[in-house]
Amino acid sequence: MKRNMIFRGYVIVTVAFLGGCVDSGDEVLRTASPDGRHEAVVVEQGGGATTSYWYDICVVPTGGKCSSPITLVTIYDAARNSNAFGVNVRWASPFQVVVEYESAENVKRRDEAGMPPGEVRVELKAGVIDVNARPGSMRQQLNDARRREDFRLR
Repeated sequence: MKRNMIFRGYVIVTVAFLGGCVDSGDEVLRTASPDGRHEAVVVEQGGGATTSYWYDICVVPTGGKCSSPITLVTIYDAARNSNAFGVNVRWASPFQVVVEYESAENVKRRDEAGMPPGEVRVELKAGVIDVNARPGSMRQQLNDARRREDFRLR
């Protein structure tokens, strides 16, 4: 039991350090702010067979790339319901993005206290169940949607 807890601790610490390294992940969601100036971007990464997915959330100028220095939040092992991994993102205003999920193993957020006025703020809402999220990861759902679209176009 103690060995399992130590292993889980190592996994969480490793993910916390790697969480900002979003260059190798897959962009699974991009949504524009109400004024069109910014986009919230979710990048999904998988740790392999023994670890869960983690999600990096960035806010970028429209068309910008989500990268390590601008990752605002990293969420490890996030779920939208009991069968679906991931997070939901929505804009509450041009300067506030809301990240919703049912549960997560670990949440790491960048300190917003030193951010300049006018920067977009991120609100985290745990306990939000998305009954419409399909089973699997966000990347799986995105790929499934693309396959369905390709089939319709044939």
